[in-house]
Amino acid sequence: MTENSPVPGTAPLPTTLPPTTLPPSEPPSEPSPSISTTTPLPISSLPVREPDDDGTVGPDQTGGLLAAGFLILLLGSEGTLTLPDAAAGGPAVAAFYAQHRVAVVALQLVGIAAAAFLAGYAWRLRATDRRVAAAGLLVAGLACLPSGLTALLGIVADPADPGRADTLNQLQPRADDLLFAGVALFALAVLLRLGRSSTGAWRPLAGIAGLTLLSCIVRYVLEIAGVAGTLRDQIAPICFLLLVGWMAVLSFRGTLDVGSAAVDA
Repeated sequence: MTENSPVPGTAPLPTTLPPTTLPPSEPPSEPSPSISTTTPLPISSLPVREPDDDGTVGPDQTGGLLAAGFLILLLGSEGTLTLPDAAAGGPAVAAFYAQHRVAVVALQLVGIAAAAFLAGYAWRLRATDRRVAAAGLLVAGLACLPSGLTALLGIVADPADPGRADTLNQLQPRADDLLFAGVALFALAVLLRLGRSSTGAWRPLAGIAGLTLLSCIVRYVLEIAGVAGTLRDQIAPICFLLLVGWMAVLSFRGTLDVGSAAVDA
């Protein structure tokens, strides 16, 4: 037996060591499902705003833009040119409208466009309350009477024959009376139908609507009493513009809804 001969019954020693292998690393432990900050919520439980293209739920951007367009166009058409009042004589009225014929007709067309914007806003109010919408459509239609009458006056005015201009100018107060009768009806509808929240509390909208209604009543009382001036001619229009402006804000915010009194009715 030589020195290199293996000993019987024993395994030969390896000449090279096997490569050292590390135990497989354990996968990172997943976070506990009890930790809510790292657990995503299911899609069905996330709050989703309902579609608002018809103005029924959520902010009504289209309605707010229509109301804002009405205000902008109306202020632009009314504040540009001061028209003669009913107390002006026929020759002065005919001379004024003949001199400013193009401007008068153009501004009245802008006023009619403003009434169309108001009608569009009133139409969208159907999703909130149909009675308020109907009253708003009535106001939009009646608003075309003074504008149409003034535009006609600007077309037919003739200094050589002031009779027709004087007749049409005398009809202007009656057209305004019909318009503000519609405004009063609209303010009353807003007060009764939208003036209270679902809890029964009065809203700021109710105060503006009540002020608009009161200003229309005061206007008729002063007209019957023969009192003219800014108090009679300007307060009611300003209150009406404030009412529509505040309703536009509520439409943008999505908080223009039917109150508790309207729901119970």
